[in-house]
Amino acid sequence: MDFDDRDFRAEAPTGATYVLPSAELDKRAFWSQSAKDMQQRLVDSRPLELFRDRELKLTARPGETREEFLARSDIAAQEKADVETAKIRDRLEARRDKLESTLTVARERVDEVDVQTKAKQANDLIAGAGAVLGALLGGRRNTRSITNAVSRVATGAGSTATGSARRRTAEARAQKVADELARLEQQILDEVTEIDARWKAVGEGAESVSIRLEATDVRVTSARLVWVPTA
Repeated sequence: MDFDDRDFRAEAPTGATYVLPSAELDKRAFWSQSAKDMQQRLVDSRPLELFRDRELKLTARPGETREEFLARSDIAAQEKADVETAKIRDRLEARRDKLESTLTVARERVDEVDVQTKAKQANDLIAGAGAVLGALLGGRRNTRSITNAVSRVATGAGSTATGSARRRTAEARAQKVADELARLEQQILDEVTEIDARWKAVGEGAESVSIRLEATDVRVTSARLVWVPTA
């Protein structure tokens, strides 16, 4: 029977007659026993329907809706995921920092070689400009002197080529470190994504369970004698 205080009236309807019960209404024991009987009836016939997440070891609070329980489960699942992610961070962060430091040094080496190569090219250009013509037209009639001038220009060009090779080597080393760093970052991303997806699914694993009430879960706060109108 569903009712509230507005359903009860202290005044009897006009012309009402009453059928007196056989119960000993004037005895205190009747009321205390009635309260115990009502309590036991509720314990036996009114199981509590709650939501539960086994893996998170969470159970809904009485009156908590499914949406509210799922929201609470999601928070708990995120906390579990954060613990796993922290372990990954501890395991891979030092390695990532080392790679980033190595990559910085490698890129600085590329820039250093690049500057050295450009400076050498400029010096060779200045030193070699007109060297052959100078040797030929500057009064050097000796063939050997002309050959030596050409050889010096060729040596400068060879040195510049060596500098370019060093730059390519430095670039390749820097690229290798960059690729390793990218693979590590992708590994971190993949593992974190897997952790998040797994715990998200756990947080959505609510199931409905029926829990039998204990006597201490039920409390009778008020007992009343009510005459129910009949035709």
